[in-house]
Amino acid sequence: MPAEGDTLSAFLTECPVDSDDDDAESVVEIRERGDEGALAADILNDLNTDSIRSLKRNFLHVGGEDGVQEGEFVKMMLAYLLPTGLDEEIDPEEELDRVGKLKELFAEIDVNGDGTMQWEEFTEFLIEAGMVSREEMSVDAVKKYHPSPLQDNTRHDTMIEEIRYFPRIDKIAVLEHRALNPKVYRAESCLLQRSLSGEHVQSVLAVEHCFKAPSKAAVKAGDETSNGFSYLVTAGGDCRLNFWDASSCNSLFHIPTGKEHVTTMCWFNDRLFTGSRAHRFGPQRHHTAGFIHHWDIENMRDGGIVGGKKISDLCALERQSELKKFVHTEHVMDLCGISGMDVLCSAGMDAKIGMWDVKTMQLRKYLEKKESKGGQPEELSLIHISEPTRLLSISYAVFCLKKKKKKKK
Repeated sequence: MPAEGDTLSAFLTECPVDSDDDDAESVVEIRERGDEGALAADILNDLNTDSIRSLKRNFLHVGGEDGVQEGEFVKMMLAYLLPTGLDEEIDPEEELDRVGKLKELFAEIDVNGDGTMQWEEFTEFLIEAGMVSREEMSVDAVKKYHPSPLQDNTRHDTMIEEIRYFPRIDKIAVLEHRALNPKVYRAESCLLQRSLSGEHVQSVLAVEHCFKAPSKAAVKAGDETSNGFSYLVTAGGDCRLNFWDASSCNSLFHIPTGKEHVTTMCWFNDRLFTGSRAHRFGPQRHHTAGFIHHWDIENMRDGGIVGGKKISDLCALERQSELKKFVHTEHVMDLCGISGMDVLCSAGMDAKIGMWDVKTMQLRKYLEKKESKGGQPEELSLIHISEPTRLLSISYAVFCLKKKKKKKK
């Protein structure tokens, strides 16, 4: 939260109470931005920086985390807006007018309609009305979401398992349960562009967008397609990666994945990474793992296993405890890259999150969760939050989610 009083300083300096002609024009401009801005300007124009600090303290003291109710809000605001001097009389009509405007303002600010107003809702309203710089409230601003009129009218025969949005091409990919043909939509209209059909013979498990800009030399020569590409990649139970042109959705080529069923993909640092289901790769019983591969798309081949070990090296490990140091011993369920840190995170059904250095392809650290009661594996997934956190020294956060299990009655 910004320092007390800072959130309204921009508004108070632009709209002083005792304004000359030039300042009066700026007040009119703000009031003409819309009914919300005009109403707030009429009420809050009499406040100053000191009263804003005091108002925030009272806001939090009276309402706490739950916020203030309408009557409490009106009473607090009247204490700051009406004359308080001993020789000054309060005009009853002015007081009634202020009360009515404050009630109307409360109704406009209470965006979630719960009958209470938090300080964050109050300051966010001022931002939306154009009175406070958004940069001053970017961390604690209350986000408002509105339903979109766009609707998918396409028939889906089975359950939708995954929806991916690719901002660079502004398209949405939809994976249905056990479907062979992922659907690609134009995001701006939510209209189906094409089904990626005719290539996979088993259900598609993952989809990703791979993009590499052409080299500067190629751009100068006028050949923008040289050394650059934009592919949609699908991974199926038929152990192959199929590459499609991201614009036309035409099939281009495929790369086999051997015996591995790819369950997740991630395009990170100009490289495609895949995670697979666990399978037995060696002669001993404990030689079972889910691998993370990186792929050389331009040469259409496997770039190797992330972790610094080859299959032959892993087969030489005699104990599972040694194997755990280099790979996931269960299915790899999700991959996520952390920008600016050259770290690829992986989540496996062995209840571990791996953090891999994408430059050296070595493991940095495992974050391991203790086994739950009964020893049953838990499915993990990753979410990368790329916005700065409240602690500026921590620029990124990675969250691990697990599916809740139903309690036995």
